[in-house]
Amino acid sequence: MRRTIHIHPDALREIYLIPRGAAAELTKLLRALETNPTPANATPVPGRPGRYELRALGHVTIYEVGETRINILMVEPE
Repeated sequence: MRRTIHIHPDALREIYLIPRGAAAELTKLLRALETNPTPANATPVPGRPGRYELRALGHVTIYEVGETRINILMVEPE
């Protein structure tokens, strides 16, 4: 099942602060969540069903998986 990606404005703002090459790689990883919302390097957030943490490229991404949509809630440097 393919889901749509929605990026919260605060997370998008943080992505814009990442250097161009790294931002492109991170964006590619986030787009891959459309078809595989729980990759091997994603861990569930304790106490928050449907919420995951993805650590990649020196950043932590918190996102929520819904039936038809993935909400990128936060992107922060590690």
